[in-house]
Amino acid sequence: MIGVAIFAVFALAPQVKLLYDQQVQISDLQKQNAATKASIDKMSQDLKRWDDPAYVRAQARDRLYYVMPGEISFLVMDAGSVNKNDTSNTVGSALAAAKNSSTISAKVTTTKTNWASNLTSSIIGAGLVQPK
Repeated sequence: MIGVAIFAVFALAPQVKLLYDQQVQISDLQKQNAATKASIDKMSQDLKRWDDPAYVRAQARDRLYYVMPGEISFLVMDAGSVNKNDTSNTVGSALAAAKNSSTISAKVTTTKTNWASNLTSSIIGAGLVQPK
């Protein structure tokens, strides 16, 4: 009788393990399904926002720097840190590279340029220089 019981344990053990593994897999797939449904709900809410003209106007202002007729838009850039040897011909790539630098200084330093004079010269230059 003991031999039959031992044989039954060895015969049923792989089936029980397989059942347990399948239950774990079912649980994982149900969690993934719930996460996907939540993501779809969020995306559909985001899609509904685009039906609102105020939301479209706000996105155009933020992302594309659009302005309404009669408005004046000013874009202030850190012109002092622009690399003149930048081969990509974009100011944004130089600023992004400087901003995303991984070097962190351990000491507090002062700025090399006076921000107030840079601001003043920028305002005066914007008012006096005629675009070509």
